[in-house]
Amino acid sequence: MITGISSGYLRILGHFPGKRGKPCRSYRAEAEKQIADAGCRARKDSVRVVETLITASPEFFQGKKPREVKEFFEYTLEFIQSKQSSETIISAVVHMDEKTPHAMEEWLEEYQIQLEQTQTQTVDPIDTALETVHIQLTGLQLQQEKICEYLEKGIYSVEMFSKRNAALSKEIEQLRDSETDLLRQKSEGNKRNRAASELIPTTQHILDSYDALTVEEKNSLWKLVIRRATIYREPEGEVRIQIYPNLPR
Repeated sequence: MITGISSGYLRILGHFPGKRGKPCRSYRAEAEKQIADAGCRARKDSVRVVETLITASPEFFQGKKPREVKEFFEYTLEFIQSKQSSETIISAVVHMDEKTPHAMEEWLEEYQIQLEQTQTQTVDPIDTALETVHIQLTGLQLQQEKICEYLEKGIYSVEMFSKRNAALSKEIEQLRDSETDLLRQKSEGNKRNRAASELIPTTQHILDSYDALTVEEKNSLWKLVIRRATIYREPEGEVRIQIYPNLPR
């Protein structure tokens, strides 16, 4: 099973248990263990591990979505397993020439799905909350007008009026604060939506024309859609990249 794109490679999991599906020991140690479990004896200069390389041209992957790339390499793994016991396959890793484009393709596909799910909501919860606040504010303001009438008619004493008016004013102030916070959230949401509407086509355009761009053009265009990227190398030597798209926080 291929778990996903990260730092320009796909990790394919075999039978091997370990952290994140990776070998829990070195390849040499696992090879020695399998040789011992099989009851075999090996010379010091015997081959312990065989590496198989499967390649494809860049043109083959051009225009393919991350899901289609995964399906291709899952098929190659199944082909290898048909020729060799899966129990003896220690690890299978797919290395890609370009790290950033594939990481961005995966992010773009997932982000578009998230946006579609958000846009299918028929009712905005912030709008609902604002409507409730406005109804409550209207009710409190009507009560304030009523107690003024009670004071004029002598139903309320000045002391009673002052006490009731202070309580109503406090509730109104709290609702005004809630209204301000909800309007801020709505404004930030609108900004994110506008940024997304610009970011998605820009990112897609970069990916579509990537092969024709120079290094300088690639770097310049990535700055438009990527706020920052974290790259690190794991103990096994694999390089990972974490993309942070340029979206409003």
